[in-house]
Amino acid sequence: MGDRSSNVIVRPHTGACGATVTGVDLVDLDEADFAVVLEAWHVHGVVVFSGQHLDEAAQVAFSRRLGALENTNLRERDHGARPTTLTLANINRRGELVSDPEHKLNQFLRGNQDWHSDSSFKRISAKASMLAALQVPELGGETEFTDLRAAYDALDEATRVRLDGLVAVHSAAYSQNQAMPAVPLRSEEEQNLPPVTQPLVRVHEPTGRRSLFIGRHARVVVGLDEAESRVLLDGLLDAACRPPRVYTHRWRAGDAVLWDNRCMVHRGRAWDTSQARVMRRTTVAGDAPDGDTNEWAMTDR
Repeated sequence: MGDRSSNVIVRPHTGACGATVTGVDLVDLDEADFAVVLEAWHVHGVVVFSGQHLDEAAQVAFSRRLGALENTNLRERDHGARPTTLTLANINRRGELVSDPEHKLNQFLRGNQDWHSDSSFKRISAKASMLAALQVPELGGETEFTDLRAAYDALDEATRVRLDGLVAVHSAAYSQNQAMPAVPLRSEEEQNLPPVTQPLVRVHEPTGRRSLFIGRHARVVVGLDEAESRVLLDGLLDAACRPPRVYTHRWRAGDAVLWDNRCMVHRGRAWDTSQARVMRRTTVAGDAPDGDTNEWAMTDR
């Protein structure tokens, strides 16, 4: 970046993963400052931008600088005029607050309170997600993040050897059934989301670091029975998602947070559903290997 001065300041979170980035306007970010933000995101896994107050178009525009957006309509892969953002809120389509914690909408949202990586249940999992806070409750509703590269580094050598080459089956139907056992769900075929396999350990390409790849969508480890799989998967997740690897973001309206699904897991925290929590998410599709295509990537980027 030569001798060019920059107002961008990256402050790593003390004793936790991630960093807060100040001195940026995500609506008007030149290439040099974007490169600083990109490097911070690669290194720290999750980056926080306060006071951005992004509208939908601005959030989409910034997210597209990271790659093609992922189709947020899980019912169909056909792209057409599919939405590029997903609203996560206890507000229904009529604009009414859904305060009953056992309403189907709030049960669905509760699924996000288990540790996960977005779209790990897709053949090519998501690269990035950005969440923008539009309305937040007085208490609760935080989002927590854990760096699975650091979690892998903390494993003993015997566990690393055991995990080498293992793959897990990830399924959206499985994870949603765990969150909403009393609500009939569409089958995997109806969702166009058949189960997929993902390695338990991946290399985070931007940094070359090895990372666990686990979370609530992982149903079973190939070659292990269900009981053995749960002991292994739950044990890895429990050990990974402990201080000092966990960053808790306490939202304020206008915040935007960007994270790397290739090396991070996250979860929302509970709040009093008599208060509104309205968040807007964009998801950046994972890069397909050479000679392949990501069927969930929006073709217009």
